[in-house]
Amino acid sequence: MMRATANRPRLHIEPTPTDRVVETAALVGLGFLVVVTAVYWPTVPDKIPTHFGITGKVDAWGPKAALLLLPGIGAATYVVLSIISRFPHTFNYPVPITEQNAERQYRIALAVMRWLKLECIWLFAYLNWQTVQVALGKAKGLDVLSMPIALAVIGGTLIVLVVKAYRAR
Repeated sequence: MMRATANRPRLHIEPTPTDRVVETAALVGLGFLVVVTAVYWPTVPDKIPTHFGITGKVDAWGPKAALLLLPGIGAATYVVLSIISRFPHTFNYPVPITEQNAERQYRIALAVMRWLKLECIWLFAYLNWQTVQVALGKAKGLDVLSMPIALAVIGGTLIVLVVKAYRAR
């Protein structure tokens, strides 16, 4: 049995200026993650927050090495999503891909990847920053609305771009 992707056109999609800005902003977020970790590493105590509850208060503490987790996950997210983005013809789409709509659908799918990369990395950057601030006694936890806002932004991005894909059939 042939895979559905076998018949899809393989196109090289040039990034738009907006795509470049989103990619750059994601890379800046990744840099922020690394720099915050490196700069505060010497001053962060041996025990740091490792989990925040639904109210934003710390509900678990762990070793200082846990501070390396979010930059590591952020870097892996950036690399994996960047690699996957090279193969838009293999993605799942809400509509059938044809010669006529392939470029439009691929652009939208690549926008999904870029925006999710940006939003996830900056979410990790915020969590890393707040972890450092709580560890240093400069903050008590996360803002109670931070996670619902992050989920709404990520979910909203997905909804907007799926609707766009249906309209661009």
